[in-house]
Amino acid sequence: MKERICYFIPLQDPEEHGGYIPAQAVEGSKGYRLMTGGNHKWAMPWIWGKTLEDAESACDNANERLGLNKDEVFEIIASTM
Repeated sequence: MKERICYFIPLQDPEEHGGYIPAQAVEGSKGYRLMTGGNHKWAMPWIWGKTLEDAESACDNANERLGLNKDEVFEIIASTM
């Protein structure tokens, strides 16, 4: 079975990067990956909203495009702990 991925907004200071950065969780893998960009000097973090509400809505939309409902997203996140 293929590992599922989902996106969520972890606790963070939106002032640090000018908004909220999503995190990617991979089912069954410990922890998560904050989507801060690449490893080169021009890399920028992915800002999915200036407000928490906007960022969470963007995550919901991305997860829906992946075919995931909220319960499945919670299952994936829980599997990373």
